[in-house]
Amino acid sequence: MRIFSVVMLAALAGPSAAYAQFGKPEAVAPKPQSTSASYGDWVLNCQQIKLQSGEERRACEVTQSIQVQGSKDPIAQVAFGRALKSAPLSMTVLLPVNVALDRPVRLFAEEKDGVGVDLTWRKCLPGGCFAEVAASADTLKRWRAGKRGRLELRNASGQDLALPISLTGFSVALDALPPD
Repeated sequence: MRIFSVVMLAALAGPSAAYAQFGKPEAVAPKPQSTSASYGDWVLNCQQIKLQSGEERRACEVTQSIQVQGSKDPIAQVAFGRALKSAPLSMTVLLPVNVALDRPVRLFAEEKDGVGVDLTWRKCLPGGCFAEVAASADTLKRWRAGKRGRLELRNASGQDLALPISLTGFSVALDALPPD
């Protein structure tokens, strides 16, 4: 209520009072800095990023957060996207730091699928560990045809885990992924 009152008083006092309260308004980019769209259980996220060269580009990925029932925080995130325009589409998994790094993370396009894809560990940061692999045409075909996949990993205690992945909306979200 206090913020609303300050804004209303500044507006009633005129533009010079508003500038004194909030400072000179900054220019706003004509296009959004980030966007997201939901497709079933998948989300297409795009964000304007500035490269080290100073060039700006839009980076997009299709993601799904995996949550344990009863928890509001995700235990894993699966993403499909490109690091650079010229790079192939990659599959990336973000997991908490309490994972075992002695074997790769595996993704399957079906719960009973015996043909999985191994993702290579890339790095661990305080917020989580990343595993990645290039997505082949055959892998994408299986994922587009799948209904319910799974993610297999081993936690730091040595316990093997299999987490379900919904593929509802995956094909539509992937089709909406910009080629850049």
